[in-house]
Amino acid sequence: DELLYAWTEKRLLNILTDLLTQTKLPVAVCLFIDGLDEFDGRYNTVIKTINSLANQPYVKICLSSRPILDFEKAFARKPSLKLQDLTIGSIRAYANAQLFSLIDQQTFYSKGDEKRVKCLVSELARRAEGVFLWAVIAVRNLRDGLEDIVDLSELIKEIESLPAGVENLYTRMLTRIKPAYRRDAARLLQLMLYISNNHNTLDLCRLYFMDKERVDEDQPLIYHEVDVNTLVEGCHNLKTRLLSHTLGLLDLTPPGSSEVRYYGKDYHDQILHTRVDIFHRTVKDYLLHNTAARSLMDAAESREEHLRLSIARGIATHMITVHLLGENGLPLSSRYSPSERLYKAMYQIQHVERLVGVAQTKLMRSLHTYSFKPKGLVISEPPFSQFGGPYKIHRPQELAFDLIGMAAFSGMVRYVCEILDLPVAELRAHPERLSDCQNSYSTEGAYVTRLSWAGPNRGKLDFSHYRQQLSQYLKWEAQVSSTDQTKAPLNCTTLAETYLLNCSSVDTFGNAGSITLITTLLRAGANPMAQFELAGDMAHNVFKNSAWESWLLSLSCFARYCLVGDGFGNSSASLGYRQLLDDVFITTKAFLAQGAQINYQTTWTLVLRHGGYSELELEINYSAMFWLEKCFNRYPEFRDFAESVKDRVKRPLKEITSILHKSKGDRVYPDKKESEMLWQLIEKWEETGYNDDPTIQSAIEKSIGPYNNEHIKASKERNLITNSSHIRLQD
Repeated sequence: DELLYAWTEKRLLNILTDLLTQTKLPVAVCLFIDGLDEFDGRYNTVIKTINSLANQPYVKICLSSRPILDFEKAFARKPSLKLQDLTIGSIRAYANAQLFSLIDQQTFYSKGDEKRVKCLVSELARRAEGVFLWAVIAVRNLRDGLEDIVDLSELIKEIESLPAGVENLYTRMLTRIKPAYRRDAARLLQLMLYISNNHNTLDLCRLYFMDKERVDEDQPLIYHEVDVNTLVEGCHNLKTRLLSHTLGLLDLTPPGSSEVRYYGKDYHDQILHTRVDIFHRTVKDYLLHNTAARSLMDAAESREEHLRLSIARGIATHMITVHLLGENGLPLSSRYSPSERLYKAMYQIQHVERLVGVAQTKLMRSLHTYSFKPKGLVISEPPFSQFGGPYKIHRPQELAFDLIGMAAFSGMVRYVCEILDLPVAELRAHPERLSDCQNSYSTEGAYVTRLSWAGPNRGKLDFSHYRQQLSQYLKWEAQVSSTDQTKAPLNCTTLAETYLLNCSSVDTFGNAGSITLITTLLRAGANPMAQFELAGDMAHNVFKNSAWESWLLSLSCFARYCLVGDGFGNSSASLGYRQLLDDVFITTKAFLAQGAQINYQTTWTLVLRHGGYSELELEINYSAMFWLEKCFNRYPEFRDFAESVKDRVKRPLKEITSILHKSKGDRVYPDKKESEMLWQLIEKWEETGYNDDPTIQSAIEKSIGPYNNEHIKASKERNLITNSSHIRLQD
């Protein structure tokens, strides 16, 4: 049987057909399908599918393919053009410039050969068949093989031997790598693949450190001091290896003019900051999926966790070098702040932990050792980013980054649990029951525990006494509403769990480690309603939303973009999100069991655009219960819970609290009846896919049009009264 959450060809085709045949949204669709000749199956099948889609009234399709007889017959009566007729001039100009430049430097070339070279140029342009990328790769092949060519006749044979198709050219490049270099080439290519998967750019200096760090298990980072001359020499040697071992599959680009201005004109800086990239996105696809490429990559005998360890350790050693050389008056510039570089390293360490199932404790402890100023904290000098997180600790004239807090943010569940001496939660073992979640509605959210850093200027966080030191350095206060003067003090024994819960990346479901860590911390007693002071732009008393609010934000995105349709019966959720939603439901129950409030209010701003610019801004309050119902109504346990607490749930679950008319500068505060009327219009707008709709725009403007000065004044007064009787959980 097909898995409910698996993508299949049949389901994908049904979704595409439903999209193109639906009449609810009046849309015209143009499909661009490239590389039809690369279809791995019977051509008649894809021809039938394309014709079926093209027969829809508002669908147009543009296809590209090499001249395959089946396609030429099927689409003979359709408009067509040959790409090579349009691009051959540009390809010929490129080939002419590149070949003359290469051949002119060879000893076998003489001015009398100019005519023969022009014929070579024409042949190369013809064989490209309109594919510019093929011409570029072919020239690279020729350039790398020139050392073995002794006369022009051999070069002619070399061009004639070039295979058709980009992938075949890549295979030819791989086969030309000398056997002695293949293991090294494979490792360098694998490193670049993992780095590119994380959307990172890389320079020679960083790759140099990653290449040096070769380990196959958790080991401490032992830094050996390096002077700038040794570093430059090492980067030159690495550049030579890249050029000779990968034969054009990787690109080396010197710093551009803007980078030279940033880094300085010194020669050392230019070699250190030469950028390294995979030559083209097709190379990445080829290395990942081609059989010949996979056999080469397997020659490296490097496991994924070993490569990711090399990347993480290389980032750390590069960061230490940047700092030490800077202290010695030899600046080695970096565009990345310490927190950004550390996060990139921890992203890789988190993957290693997930792959091997063991915390990388030795490596993480050594990062504490090399945290340059107070032990356990990495310092960022001014100017500071205006964005902050709980692990960014504000201190006079500097920001400090708590590495264990960053580990929690990265989802290192095993390492964080080892520091706190907690067992890792088995997500599906003994999940909380909603019938036992009275704490979620026993109060009205009457207090918010606020935590802020109160440590000394040069305080130290030591992983061996982490829990005790957090209890000393974090202070809390309870903010109480006028309706309930009872204070619910934060349990100091779970202060570390509460702090790390706020550090955790609760606003994403893409990291399974994060979900497990969040559940573990909640079951250990973390307070999901606590807010933490942010360190950003030297601003005091700026508090991060609680972990519960961040979780609700994730639920809202999940509901909007993943759970489209009705339950799992006929929605895309049935194809990819069912198991994930089960895990999210378990974690949500852990939140509620720890006192996360079902009546907690979150505020969103919804912008209605008209004529390409912002016209109306609607401030909307959503109750936590609104998103809970959106996500979990398919579960009988939740429906029973919702029924049992219906008398305690504050309604409405969503309400428009204010409307700002941008052009008039007026902000009005509708009452409940007016809000309900506006909601009907908003729901119509949602049905259009949030498109510009002048009809809905006009209706909303008319609905707030009768607001005269007296009405606006009354609505403002009503808003003041409302705010005085309800606690505001946001600053």
